[in-house]
Amino acid sequence: TQFSSQVLPTDWSGNQGVHFEGAVAITFFGALLLHLSIVRMSSKRKVADDAETRRHQAGAIKRAKKQANAGGLDVGQVHYVIAANWFKQWNTFANQTQEGSPPPGPVDNSDILDPSFSKTEPQLRTKLEEHEDYEVITESEWKLFSEWYGGGPAVKRYVIAEGENKDSKRVEVYLMDLVLMPCKKDGVPEESRAKKIFLSKISPLKDLLIKAATIYGFPPLSTRLWNFENPGKATVISDLDRTLSDEQMVYGQTILVEKQRKQGVWPRDSIAGKPASSKKKKAGLFSRIFGTNGAPETESANGAKQLDNDATDRLPLGLCGLRNLGNTCFMNSALQCLSNTEPLRQYFLDGSFRSDINKSNPLGMKGQIAEQFGALLKEMWSGEDTAISPKNFKHTIGKFAPQFEGFNQHDAHELLSFVLDGLHEDLNRVQKKPYVEKKEANGRMDPEVALEAWEGHLKRNRSVIVDLFHGLLKSTVTCPECGKVSVTFDPFMNLSLPLLQETERPIEVILMRQLERKTPYKYGPRVSKHGKVSDVKESLGAIVSVPSHLLVLAYIDEFRIDYVYQDADPTSKIDAGEFLIAYEIPEGPQYVHIRGMHRRQRKKRSVAFGGPLFETFGIPFFFSVALGETTGKDLYEYAWMRCQRFIMLPSPDDENGGGDSEASSSESLDPVSPSKKVAHVPRQPVWDVNNLPFRLALVTSSGTHCARCGNGCDGCFFMPSDDPITLPADTKVSIALDWEDAVLENNFDDDEALSVRLHKSVSESRRDYSHKTQMTLNDCLKLFTTTERLGANDLWYCPDCKEHRRAWKKFDIWSLPEILVIHLKRFQFNRNFRTKLTVDVDFPLQGLSLDSFVINPEAKGEVYDLCGVSNHMGGLGGGHYTAYCWNLHAAQWFGFNDSMVTPVRNPDGVKTNTAYLLFYRRRPKGQSDPITPVLATSVIVDPDSDTEASTPTPPGKSNGEKPKTPVSDTNLEDGSKDSTSPTSVHTKQVSSASKNSSHGEDESKGSRSSSSKPRKSTTSTTAADMAD
Repeated sequence: TQFSSQVLPTDWSGNQGVHFEGAVAITFFGALLLHLSIVRMSSKRKVADDAETRRHQAGAIKRAKKQANAGGLDVGQVHYVIAANWFKQWNTFANQTQEGSPPPGPVDNSDILDPSFSKTEPQLRTKLEEHEDYEVITESEWKLFSEWYGGGPAVKRYVIAEGENKDSKRVEVYLMDLVLMPCKKDGVPEESRAKKIFLSKISPLKDLLIKAATIYGFPPLSTRLWNFENPGKATVISDLDRTLSDEQMVYGQTILVEKQRKQGVWPRDSIAGKPASSKKKKAGLFSRIFGTNGAPETESANGAKQLDNDATDRLPLGLCGLRNLGNTCFMNSALQCLSNTEPLRQYFLDGSFRSDINKSNPLGMKGQIAEQFGALLKEMWSGEDTAISPKNFKHTIGKFAPQFEGFNQHDAHELLSFVLDGLHEDLNRVQKKPYVEKKEANGRMDPEVALEAWEGHLKRNRSVIVDLFHGLLKSTVTCPECGKVSVTFDPFMNLSLPLLQETERPIEVILMRQLERKTPYKYGPRVSKHGKVSDVKESLGAIVSVPSHLLVLAYIDEFRIDYVYQDADPTSKIDAGEFLIAYEIPEGPQYVHIRGMHRRQRKKRSVAFGGPLFETFGIPFFFSVALGETTGKDLYEYAWMRCQRFIMLPSPDDENGGGDSEASSSESLDPVSPSKKVAHVPRQPVWDVNNLPFRLALVTSSGTHCARCGNGCDGCFFMPSDDPITLPADTKVSIALDWEDAVLENNFDDDEALSVRLHKSVSESRRDYSHKTQMTLNDCLKLFTTTERLGANDLWYCPDCKEHRRAWKKFDIWSLPEILVIHLKRFQFNRNFRTKLTVDVDFPLQGLSLDSFVINPEAKGEVYDLCGVSNHMGGLGGGHYTAYCWNLHAAQWFGFNDSMVTPVRNPDGVKTNTAYLLFYRRRPKGQSDPITPVLATSVIVDPDSDTEASTPTPPGKSNGEKPKTPVSDTNLEDGSKDSTSPTSVHTKQVSSASKNSSHGEDESKGSRSSSSKPRKSTTSTTAADMAD
C-alpha cells in the first residue's frame, strides 16, 4: 500500500485511464510481493517449528531412556517392543540423518505382528531379530511416542530373571505359549476345545487360572489346573502364588482346565483312583515285529496306523522324542545321538556312573551334569513315554554355561562339546590333577612321543568320556623361515573336517549382441561367490571379446527387463537360476539405452475382466538411441533387424507377382550411419518399414500404459519417418513392439523366439559345479591331513626365530577312539563373509576304515559303523536340527525331529547333504558283521501326533523354487541338442498353449516384482543363528 501511494500521484502520460490502470497494476504487484513475503515468513516459521520439534523430541527421548536405564534392569520392569522400520523413520526425522526428512506418521507395529492374533492381545511374528525387525524401548519412551504420534498397537513386555541365581536379566520379547485344554464331565481332556494363550514367565499362576476360567466360562473358585506336560504323570497346580517360571513350565506346555462338579467333586479324582483295565488288548504292530506284548493300534481318519496312547508303556525302548522347549532342537538332536551311543548309554542306565562322580573337581559341575544326563537317559529308555521334556537338563547346563541360558539359537556341535566336557569333568576318576609338562619330539621317534603324550593325558584325565571318545593326533608345524619343525601329540574328542569351499558359483547368462541376427548364445562365466557384478561382466567379456563396460547385465521377469544390475552389486544379489541377459551396447556418451519389449493383445475375455489390453512375451532388448539424431525410421529398422530370425513374411514383390527380390530389398533400405541412428545397424536388405508386422509404441516400464500422455492410452506410436524422435524426460520409458495378431498366429516362430544356443562354457560350468558340490568322507579326511599355511591371524611363535610366523601345519591321526565323532565344518566365518556349505558328503553306513589316514601301524585295522547323524537344515539366518539314530532294540534307523519319531524306510535316506555330526562306533576286534545290521521290516512310530507319521523332509530338497521365464536351450556350440539342460523347459506345445491362453502366467510368470530389486541381504552375524 505504501508503494502504491508513492507511485499513484505521478502522471505517466497525462491520461487519466492510464493513471487508473497503472495504479491497479502496481497495487496488484505490491499485494503479490506482500503475499510472497508472508508465505516465506510462514515457511521459515514452519522450518523453525520442525527444527524445534526435532530438538524437543530427540532430547526428551534421550532423557527418558537415560533415566530408565540409570538403575539397570529390574524384574517386572515394563518395556515395549516397537517396529524397527517406524523407529528408524522417527530417528531419521529427529536427528536429521537425511536432510528434509518428514516426521513419521502414527506408530505402526503391523509388520512385526502375527496377523492371526487380535490387536487387543498382539503377538509377535516368529524369528524376528532385534535392531533388524524391532527395537525394545522403555515405558517412558513409549508414553512419549504415544502422546506425540498415537498408533500402535502397544506390545508390552516385562523384564525377567534367569539362571541358577536369577542374576541374568533380560526383556522377555517372546511370551511363553501355553495350550489350555478343558476337561469333559468325566474328566477326559477335550482336545477339540484347546486354546493357545501367551503369558510372561513371571506371571503368577493365579493369572493363568483366571485367564483359563474366563476363556471357558468356569467360575474361578471352582476351577483347577493340571500340569499336563506328561499325561501319564499329570499333577495338580496347587500353589497359585508361584510364577510360571517357578513351576518350570516350558514353551508349548499343555495345561488341563478342570471344573468342579456339584457336591465339590472333581471329575479327574475318579480317574486317578481308577484301576487299570484288565481287558486283554489285541497285539499290535510292535508285537508282530519285536515279539513283545505290542502296543495296540488305532486308525486315524486318514487311515494311518498309530499307537494307542494308553499303551505307551510297551513301546520299543529308546523311541522317545524330546519336546522343543523353544529353539532347543540343536540340543535335542545332539542328545538323541548320545542316547543311541550304546556303550555310553549302558554306562548310565546300569548306574555305573554314580561311583565315578567327582564333586570335588573344580573344573566340573559338582556332578550335576552327570546326574541330570543319567536321569534323562533313564526316562528316555523307560519305554513309558513317546516324548518327554528335557527341561531339567536344559536348566542344569544353563547354570554352568551362560551361553545356553534362555532360549536363544545355538550350534549342536558347541552343545555337544560342552556336554562331553562337562560329563568328563563330573566323572573324572582323577581326584587331584598333577602338573604335566607338554614336550615336543625334538628328534625322538613318534611311538615314544605319542606314548608319553597319552600317558601324560591320562594322568589328569580318566573318565568314561576319555575311554570312549578320546583319540590322539600328531601335529607337525614347520617354520617357513628357519625350517624349525615342531612335533607334538594332542588328544581329540572329535574330528572337525573341512569341506570343499565353493569359491565360485554357477551363473548362466544369455548374450544379446548388438548386431546379432542369429540365435543368441548362453554362456557360463566363472564368477567369485563373493565378487561383484563387474566380475561377471569381465568374465563374460573375456569369453566373447567384448569390453566389460559395453555390457549391461539385466534380470528378466515376465518377459520384461525388470532390473539392471550395477557394477557394485554383489553377486549374492543374483539368485540361482535367474533369467539373466547381458546386452552389448555401442560405445559413446551420446547414446541413451531404452528398454524394448514385445507386446500382443490379450484375449477379449481377459480385457473384459479389467486386465490391461496388452501382455508382454518374447525376449526383451535395448534400443540405443542418440537423442536428436535417431529417427523413427531408424527405430523400426533396428527392431526389424532384431526380429527377422523368428518372423517369416512374404516379400512385397512376391505379393505383387514376382520380380528381383534381391534388388528390391536392397533398394528399400538406406545404410544407417554408425555415428548416429540406432546402435550401428549395417546395410542389409529388409522389408519396407511401412509393411512391418508391428508398430512401435512409447510405454511405461511395465508395458501396460503410455509413457507420454497417460490418458488411458496404451502407448503413443512412433512414425517411421525421417524426423528425430523425442522422448519424455522420464528415463524409465520403454518402447514396445505391438505385433499384429495375424502375423503372430501364422508367421511367428515361437521356438526360435525363445531359443538360445549353449556355449561350451555352460557345460563346463555345470560339470565343474556338480563335482564341487559332491565329495566323500575320504575327500574330507584328505583335506584335514593336508599341509596348510596358517592364516595371518593365526601365527605360530617359532622358538628358534623368536618371531611369530605364518607356519605350515599338518595333522595326522595316530589313534582313534571307540566312538568316533566327525564334525563336518559346514559353517564358514571370516571378516569378509559368513556362509553355510551345502556340499553333499557321501559317508558309509557300515565298514568305515581310516587305515590310509592312521600313521600308527598298531592302530590300523579298525572298522566303524554309523550309529547316529545330527542334521542341520536351513541357512545361517535360521534352520532346524534333526537326527537319525540306529535303534538297537528295533534294529532299524529312525528319524528324530524333536518330539516326533519316525522310521527310515530306506537306510540310504540317512545320507543327506545336511549331515552335520556323524557318530561312528568301532566294531569289536575280530568281528566281521556290522554293529548296525539292516532289517527289511520297519515300524511306524508317531508320538505326540494325531496325523500320519512321516519321515522328516529329506534335507537338501528345496521347496517353493520360484518359477522363471522359460527359455529353451536348444543347441550346443557344435550344433547338437542339449536334452539334459535344466532350462530346456520350453517346447513348441508349451509355446502354442501359452500363446493361445489369456496370458500364460502358469507357464512363464516370474515370482518377483520390479520393486524386489535391489534386495537387502539378511545374513546373520553369529554362530548362534545357525539353529531353529
